[in-house]
Amino acid sequence: MLRPGGRIEAQLGGKGNVVALEEAVVRAVSSPPFAEHLAGLPRPWRFPSEQETVATLERAGFVDVRCWTDRMTQTFEEPRDLYACGLGHYLDPLPESLRDDFVTAVIDGMEDPTVREYVRLNVSARRGDGGA
Repeated sequence: MLRPGGRIEAQLGGKGNVVALEEAVVRAVSSPPFAEHLAGLPRPWRFPSEQETVATLERAGFVDVRCWTDRMTQTFEEPRDLYACGLGHYLDPLPESLRDDFVTAVIDGMEDPTVREYVRLNVSARRGDGGA
C-alpha cells in the first residue's frame, strides 16, 4: 500500500529478543500437565535477523534498506508481569485451573524472571520506483 518512493520506518523484535522467556515457555509447554493442552500450538513469536529482514525487503522491491539492532534490558518488580509479554497465546487454550500454574512454571524456568532482555530491530527503507 506504500507509494513508490514512500518510506517505511519501523521497530520490532529482532533475533534474540526475549530469548530467556521464550526458552522457559518452550520448556513449560512441553511438560505435563500443559503439554496435552498445548501440543501443536504454533509459537507466536518470530524474531528475524537484520540480514533476513534486509533480504525480505529487497525481494519486495525496497531500496536504501537499513536494518540495525538495539539491545535493552527492562526490569519488572513483579515476575507475573509475564502476562504483558505474550503469554496469553499459551494461556487461552489452557483450562482456567492450569493458567496460574503455567505462569509459575515459566517463571521458575527463568534464571531471573524480573529481567527481560530485548533486541529491537530497527528498519528503514524506501519503496523502489518499480513497485513492491
